[in-house]
Amino acid sequence: MAAASCSAVAPPRAADAAPDSESAADADIALDAETAVDVRPGVTTRVVELVDPAAIGGPRRIPIAIRKPAAITPRPVVVWSHGGAGGKTDPLDSLPEWSTVTAEHGYYTVSIAHVPRSCDEQTALCMALGVTPCVCDQSFKYLNWDRPHDIGVVLDYLETIATTDNLDLANLAVGGHSAGAGAAMMIAGATRVYTTDAVSLADPRPKAFLAFSPQGPGSEGFLDTSYGAVARTLLVGTGDGDITDGDTPDVRRMAYDLSPGLNKFLVYIADPRTRHTTFEHKTDGCVRGGADLATCQQFLAWLDPAALNFLDATLRRDRTARDWMTSPALATLSGGIATIEHRNPPPPAP
Repeated sequence: MAAASCSAVAPPRAADAAPDSESAADADIALDAETAVDVRPGVTTRVVELVDPAAIGGPRRIPIAIRKPAAITPRPVVVWSHGGAGGKTDPLDSLPEWSTVTAEHGYYTVSIAHVPRSCDEQTALCMALGVTPCVCDQSFKYLNWDRPHDIGVVLDYLETIATTDNLDLANLAVGGHSAGAGAAMMIAGATRVYTTDAVSLADPRPKAFLAFSPQGPGSEGFLDTSYGAVARTLLVGTGDGDITDGDTPDVRRMAYDLSPGLNKFLVYIADPRTRHTTFEHKTDGCVRGGADLATCQQFLAWLDPAALNFLDATLRRDRTARDWMTSPALATLSGGIATIEHRNPPPPAP
């Protein structure tokens, strides 16, 4: 069944290409054979360590893993931000499954390791933001601040290598899982309260966002009013079993419900055997919960075409992918268990 799911994702073709529906001004622009990006199996990987010299508390390490697919023409880009309050130091362990999926589909993929802070660095951040008390590794989830700043540094770096690595930064997406989804939402325009006032760390450069298991209002500093500026194209993913520390799927899906305007999508798996880590593209938590491996793998096989068709429709302006996202294809494929809700404008007139 997994192969059938993935077959729903088609590589961009000139005959099927269509404009991204965000702007009527693009209505007559379509990808042709010279600008389409081929989906090819060859992917090379390298690790780069960036440094943010302006980080509060002193220079901050930002290791990234770059998965570079073979392509002749400029590659659209996907940047991934992992979850977990404790952080990571190895970018090859930062959403490796999602990173592999997008890279093997032809997207230049960057995975960020959000490095944990020392106690002294945490204290400096607490003092700068006015966080009290500030007990090391207890009082303040400091990576909620660092993640969106790390993403901004990575986007700056990509601009410096755009020519040498043949990047199409006009077609850039940022995605994340759990706390990483919260960072992606902040880059998209969602505001967050760290102490008293709502803070915006929006970045205008990404065109689209993928938020798997995001925080909803009432969680981690997000409020009902946090999502009003999330105007760009967004895919939210959650499901019945996506529950952690009081965050429930009903709350997580509000990142979709409360983000205004069109070009919003929600992929939802209505099966309580899903787990929080299902949306991290892992099967371990699902299996530990009692489901068989084949079932847990099937959940991923439904998430893959949702994510890839979303990216193809937005970054490659692929008409077939856009039509798939607004069709009942996933519901049909899954017997109604996995569905895509959407708020999408009608296609341009022929």
